[in-house]
Amino acid sequence: MTTLAEKWIEQGLEQGLEQGQLQAARDNLVQVLRIRFDFVPEVVVTAVTAINDLATLKQLLKQATVAKTLNAFTLELPDSEQE
Repeated sequence: MTTLAEKWIEQGLEQGLEQGQLQAARDNLVQVLRIRFDFVPEVVVTAVTAINDLATLKQLLKQATVAKTLNAFTLELPDSEQE
């Protein structure tokens, strides 16, 4: 039988792991963009940092590897207003 405290600890560990995965995915995406396009505007970094869905970040990482230009990539960002 699991105690309430053990459940809280387990939930905290799961949330920490999820947050770590999200941050790593964000960092990897920005790093790939910087490698491919040298300069990445802060507005793009901010937009990437605001994404809280791991599947979206993974898809964007794939897009970052094949996008012809940074502008083309920014059009893939959720709710993108980049032109």
